[in-house]
Amino acid sequence: MVAPNLKSKDYYQILGCPRDADESTLKKAYRKLAVKWHPDKNPDSQEATENFQKVSEAYATLSDPKKRQMYDQYGEEGVKAHEAGADMPGGGMGGFGGFPGGGGMGGSHHMSPEEAQQFFAHAFGGADPFGGMFGMGGMGGGGPGIRFSSSMGGDPFGGGIGGGDPFSAFLGGGMGGSMRGSGMGGHGMRGHSGMGTRAHSMPAVAKQYDVIPQGTIVSLKGLVNKANLNGDRGVVKQYISNSKRYVVALEDSDETLSVKPENLLQHVHVRIHDIQSQPELNGQTGTVITWCPDKGRYSIYVASMKKFVSLKPGNVVLENGTVAKVTGVESKPELNGKWGTIKNWVSESNKYEVQLSASQIIRLKVENMILPVHRLLAGSDGSNDKSDDDCCPPIDENGPEILQPFIPAMDPKYSVRGPVGEGKFIISRTGPPTAEEMSNEQMLKIVKIECTDLEVNTLVWKCLGYRFNEEEEKWEPTEVFPNWKERFPDPPDFIGMQRVYSREVDQPSLRSNQALVRSIPPDNKQSLKAQLKPIGWKGYNYKELTPNKTRRAQCANWIVFFREELFGYTVEELRERRRLKKEAEATAEAKMREEGKEVDTWKPPVKEVF
Repeated sequence: MVAPNLKSKDYYQILGCPRDADESTLKKAYRKLAVKWHPDKNPDSQEATENFQKVSEAYATLSDPKKRQMYDQYGEEGVKAHEAGADMPGGGMGGFGGFPGGGGMGGSHHMSPEEAQQFFAHAFGGADPFGGMFGMGGMGGGGPGIRFSSSMGGDPFGGGIGGGDPFSAFLGGGMGGSMRGSGMGGHGMRGHSGMGTRAHSMPAVAKQYDVIPQGTIVSLKGLVNKANLNGDRGVVKQYISNSKRYVVALEDSDETLSVKPENLLQHVHVRIHDIQSQPELNGQTGTVITWCPDKGRYSIYVASMKKFVSLKPGNVVLENGTVAKVTGVESKPELNGKWGTIKNWVSESNKYEVQLSASQIIRLKVENMILPVHRLLAGSDGSNDKSDDDCCPPIDENGPEILQPFIPAMDPKYSVRGPVGEGKFIISRTGPPTAEEMSNEQMLKIVKIECTDLEVNTLVWKCLGYRFNEEEEKWEPTEVFPNWKERFPDPPDFIGMQRVYSREVDQPSLRSNQALVRSIPPDNKQSLKAQLKPIGWKGYNYKELTPNKTRRAQCANWIVFFREELFGYTVEELRERRRLKKEAEATAEAKMREEGKEVDTWKPPVKEVF
């Protein structure tokens, strides 16, 4: 495989795959890049977010046989045109919006952050793409298991996380034995750029209980001399005591690096324990993505729920064999700062048995053993890395935030009887939309969730031309735009008011939201940010995104487009304006050709409401 080129517009080059690559090769390339650039591993990095979107969009196209055929034959334009002309039903991904939370796309590399996240979760099902120690199908043996005291009633992790770990064989065929076992045979180890180490054989060494075990899956972080490798995954092969560095074998590569501890992020597995506010989380397994020192919490990916949660150490049971750091012990402060190996977890007392040396085993509370990401100090290795600041998702002090279904919206009459206009949001079911209802202040309330989902839907319905019949208590398509009316004679739910994002429940809302987004021309895609920035809204932070927030922003953006471009015109006037605009564009293109300038004639397809 060639090196991925994330600056390219070619999907194969983005993934670093030849054009004749099979499905397994494409998926392997995608999962490696997606894990490397995942925004939750690279907080506050715009580059990581954009790269994550790019690789997700590339794989979303090439993993679908029909779309790949269109791409190979006509390029990206053919795929976009195909998506715009088809409703994409069935079991496929349906473009970039066939999973919860997204709208339709247009142009190149326009998969939104949330859509890329949803596609990532969909691509791996219930498996854990950040882990690599369950399943072990391609590693030539089982993992070490996660063992607790006998009172636990056996291994709480059972046979693995739903469907196995898609990265269980991420190092190819070169890692015989278990991830933390003794069989570390396989591909040779080569030094590179002065950072590597030649190690054709590894002599046996005495057990060190304060050293990360061989076979631990890690990510590289904070490298300066090889910054391009930050985010790459690998496995610990050896600890060199005289240099206090680890030899790490990189994923899908013969390359090894000699790395300082502060440049490693361990991805170990955990069990969630004793969450009072969300008891359904108890017993769930997950993978540590990072430790947030400023907040004293772990960011954990729970594969079975396909989401990230932020938890205190007292609610997280680290797997046996993990090397962690002692902290917060008041009775014996001399222990703080030491590192030790977790040997066992005793459920009755919620304590670990921790081995600090060959002759010393102590018991410590779960919250006294943490798995920190070492913070690089200014000037250390020439780096001033603050990348682990604010690394967790938003924290609910009473437990992780889990979006709950909204029961009232499940009533079929909710759209005509639910309360609207009773708070600060100005809206009435009756009559056409007013300028006051469509003001920027109203849009700000939509994105800041200072109004209900029903109120947002109601305003969009009115803008589209639906009118409320008070006597019969129903919405009618009295003045709906012709193209829209043909597809949606009844007003659809654009938000997903029930807040249940299963395919069966959410599909109609998803499709209508996609259709609404596709009706916005490219020049108006960013209208909302332009309008709201002067009054203090600059967009959502990636870690804040939910399907509800994304769809609210999409609805608000469409309302701004309607207000600026459609409001007050008849359908005939709109069609005439469109004709004149196309004529002007054709004239401008002809002039450019006469001047010998290159003309890009392709534009993202738009399915206008009129």
